[in-house]
Amino acid sequence: MPEGYTIAAAAARCGLPETTLRYWEDIGLVAPVPRDPSSGHRRYRTADVELLETLANLRAVGLSIDDMRAYLAGAADAPGQRRALFEAHARRLAGEVAALRLRLQYLELKVRYWTARDAGDEQAADEVAAELGAVIRQINPREAES
Repeated sequence: MPEGYTIAAAAARCGLPETTLRYWEDIGLVAPVPRDPSSGHRRYRTADVELLETLANLRAVGLSIDDMRAYLAGAADAPGQRRALFEAHARRLAGEVAALRLRLQYLELKVRYWTARDAGDEQAADEVAAELGAVIRQINPREAES
């Protein structure tokens, strides 16, 4: 039996589809994987799989291919570059979380608005509508200009 992990075994260990492993090799994110001389099939070494596990973790937190490349390129550089990469991504995610919270607040207010309307409580509906206006201006600042 040839040494190393088959693509199926490497994919299973990393929690990634085989197509992702092939794609990452095709685009040069990972170095070409050694092939079994008799079959031509990929044989991932332990170090290859460990790198794939690291990339799978980076992918799981939403880093782009370019960010993963930067992470790998920073391996020989100062740890500050990697920290800066993670800080920038954390800021992007914080912005996305804030936007999602605002969207959730909008939806919850719409539920309250339509609940009040369905109950015939126009005063409550008007109060919620006023709250909605403030949220809409945050979601879409152009609404504030009109």
